[in-house]
Amino acid sequence: MEKIELKQAGVFAVQKFRDLEQRLRDNDTTRRLTFAGIQNFDVRTDLGPYQGISYYMPSLGLGVVTALAHRFGANAMMFQTAWQPNLDPRGIVVNGRRPDVIGFSGMSIHYADLVRKSRQLAEMGEDRPLTISGGHQSIYEPWKGLAAGADIAISGEASTFLEFMAEAVEEWTPGMSFRRHVLEGLRGGAYNHVRGLNYLLTNPGTGEVFMVETGRPYLLTDTTVLPRRLSSLSLLERKHKESRAIGRPVPPDKLRDNGVYIFSVQTTSGCSEDCDFCPLPEVNSGLNRTRNPVYSAEEIAEVFDATGLNSFFGTGDNEGMNPKWLREWLTALAEQKTSNGLHLAEAGLRGGSEITMKALARNLDLFPLMGEGPAKEWWVGQESFNNPGEAQKGQSLERVVAVHCAAAQHGIGIHWMTIKFPWTPYTTKESRPEDAYARQLIEQQLRGREQQRTLYETISRLDPDTDSGQIIELSRGNGLRARRNVFSPEWQELAPAGNGLFTVTGIEDGVATDRYMANILRAQAASNLMRSGSHDDISPAELARYRELPGFDETLERARALKGEMGYYGDKEEVQLCLMLGGKYGGLSLQRLILTLSTGSNIWLEPYEAGTVVGRLDSTPIEDYHIDGNRAVIINPNDPHPERMQIDTYNALKLFYHDQGRSQMLKEAASRSNGFDPEARAYRLWDLRRKKQLTESGPMFQAHIDALSSGDIEWNTKVPDPNFPVISLDVPEYPYHRAELYRIEMAGQPAKLFVFPGQQVSLKDRELVAAK
Repeated sequence: MEKIELKQAGVFAVQKFRDLEQRLRDNDTTRRLTFAGIQNFDVRTDLGPYQGISYYMPSLGLGVVTALAHRFGANAMMFQTAWQPNLDPRGIVVNGRRPDVIGFSGMSIHYADLVRKSRQLAEMGEDRPLTISGGHQSIYEPWKGLAAGADIAISGEASTFLEFMAEAVEEWTPGMSFRRHVLEGLRGGAYNHVRGLNYLLTNPGTGEVFMVETGRPYLLTDTTVLPRRLSSLSLLERKHKESRAIGRPVPPDKLRDNGVYIFSVQTTSGCSEDCDFCPLPEVNSGLNRTRNPVYSAEEIAEVFDATGLNSFFGTGDNEGMNPKWLREWLTALAEQKTSNGLHLAEAGLRGGSEITMKALARNLDLFPLMGEGPAKEWWVGQESFNNPGEAQKGQSLERVVAVHCAAAQHGIGIHWMTIKFPWTPYTTKESRPEDAYARQLIEQQLRGREQQRTLYETISRLDPDTDSGQIIELSRGNGLRARRNVFSPEWQELAPAGNGLFTVTGIEDGVATDRYMANILRAQAASNLMRSGSHDDISPAELARYRELPGFDETLERARALKGEMGYYGDKEEVQLCLMLGGKYGGLSLQRLILTLSTGSNIWLEPYEAGTVVGRLDSTPIEDYHIDGNRAVIINPNDPHPERMQIDTYNALKLFYHDQGRSQMLKEAASRSNGFDPEARAYRLWDLRRKKQLTESGPMFQAHIDALSSGDIEWNTKVPDPNFPVISLDVPEYPYHRAELYRIEMAGQPAKLFVFPGQQVSLKDRELVAAK
């Protein structure tokens, strides 16, 4: 079989990053520039597992950009809407100077705050600060930031910001409007070589507005070159309720007084899994990006020494993607000492990061190392305890039990991150009328899995050289993805509904041949076949190793006994499993989110096309803040109980946090320990989560339940296409599958124009390549 490779974006060279930063530092003009970073926040998303996080853990992403601006010589400071809820960007002053650039960052669910602040800035007229939209919102839907009023949307990271600023400052004369200077450059194509920029361009003859995207951003693979965490934590505006900026950063040793008790740090970026509902592999372009493990440990110790904050969170998407790096990081953390000569764990520091169950199970030898150091808390993306799991990433019950037996031995805390799927009933041990629809979906799913397994077996036996056409035909609409070149007429038929990762190498005349397409599809079928069985991906040797763990066989038997009909867990049984496996330190929190519209994932457009997205509920339109995973916004119109998903999720949280046995055990342990003891910390975490996720979030959950129960539901079938026709300068791997594709020229260079349903353009010099 021909080797099929994952298409990766180009890498942003570390030396290029250093050269650009030095170029800015050497430019006297840079010191006349003022940058203000604003972290957007919508208080209506402050519920469930997210409640409180924006208040007690400062943002890392925007912190990196602000610290970078400060390091290359600009006057810079960072503001957080959660800390300054009444902040008006027109009143921002940084060290006595008005900002030349305001950078917004936020998740899609915080879009309303971006719109509000952009409108306030617009009232300042044409000489207002240049506004840049970044973060999650601009990575996946840059047109929304531009529609809100931003001048530029950056779909890249700090490296894109750095390259743009190095170019923009070069020809700027202090005293003139920086915004006017940049807009003039954009109209002339001065920054089109900076990949990851998005901006609006108006056709002067017709007034038509287009969005220009300069290309898929290049990414740093070694993030050690970025500013250290303490530098960004030193640039935060104090908490206040004023509309103007006070202009006084919080001293690091006073962060706790401002309500901070967790600090986040950069670790790795990237994930090797390809869960359809997750956008992370796509945004990382298949790259595994790391920070030097020793450098990271020193950075964590530096923040601990300066702030006294004794909890940290690594921002890795899946720390187990690179086992070698993980071992080196855990070793460095175990050996790192504070300024007082104490090891970090001995000094009372405790934290962790995100990882998959499979990665933990395959690296059980790392648990003793975790136990020695401070990285003792791990958030596991389990999604579901039903096997085969919906995510199909090795989350078998045997692995779950093995991980928790090992964790109990070494004092490791496991935090569950699970998803409420439409086909999960509240319980499989009882026959409730409201669960009938979910049971029907389970039966359909089991039949469908068996049919898919048969299909994968058939495809795996075919020869790509002689049966390529048959392989391609069998693969249509069956969860297997491959793509021809965007200019090929066949592209429309095989392109995925979104930005899939798999691209073909070895193309001929710019178009992938059937043989290469078939190779990809056959490889995916073989991989899916291996993962489709309950035990197929666990070898006898692996199972034997698990059985050596104390209590494994007994715990596994008890876990299996919780399953109800059809070998499935319901919400109730999953919670009981979490509590049973919790032990002394594990299962201290439960993140139970509802399958929602995950912007940027492979399947995020499918619910719109299927007509299962709620558009209006009890006369209230569904907005961005509703799509936070806490509220049910994807509901099949055939479900006779549309409120079921919301009620089941809330009841699962109540069942978990109202467990009297666990609560009493942790409370008694805390009463016998000092403030740094993990048992005391465990009880505080449990108690905080119970109050936040239940007591304070309860009214919001109930309001959504009442609205769903009213039956007054309108469905949204309008796919959220870009607000503007899109001109792509260098984005061949990003086909918009609902658009008409034209070849055009822009400033004498070839480009691609995507026109979406309902949009009209009058450009004459365009050549149709593919119709929608």
